[in-house]
Amino acid sequence: MTSNTTLPPADAGRIDRGVGRLDPKRAVARALMPDYWLQTLDTRHGYTRRQDDTDGQRDHAQNLEVMIGPDGDCWLTAGGGQMLRFRTWAGGGMSVRTRQALMVLAEAIRLDNEDRPQ
Repeated sequence: MTSNTTLPPADAGRIDRGVGRLDPKRAVARALMPDYWLQTLDTRHGYTRRQDDTDGQRDHAQNLEVMIGPDGDCWLTAGGGQMLRFRTWAGGGMSVRTRQALMVLAEAIRLDNEDRPQ
C-alpha cells in the first residue's frame, strides 16, 4: 500500500531566498545585529498573539505583545502585565540583541496573524 502524502525535501528547513543557502548561525547573527531593521514592521504598532491554551478566554492575560516605539525601542508585555522596555544601542540599551530578537518575534507574530488570524 502506498501513501499519497508528499514529504518535504530533506533540506526544507534551510533558508533559501534565491541567493544561495544561508547558514542558520549566520542568519541569526545577522538578525541580531543592532543595525538590522525588518522592513515589514511598523513603529507605534503592537504585534499581539493570544497563547494556544486559553480554554476559551479572550482577555489580555492570554496575550503576548511586542510594540515598537517611534524611537525603535521594543516593549514586551506578557499576560497583560508590566511593559518591559528594551532600548536601542543609541538610546542607552544594554540588551541590543534581546531588542533585536523582540523585533524578530514581532515579525513572527505578524506573519502568524496574517496566516492564521485569531
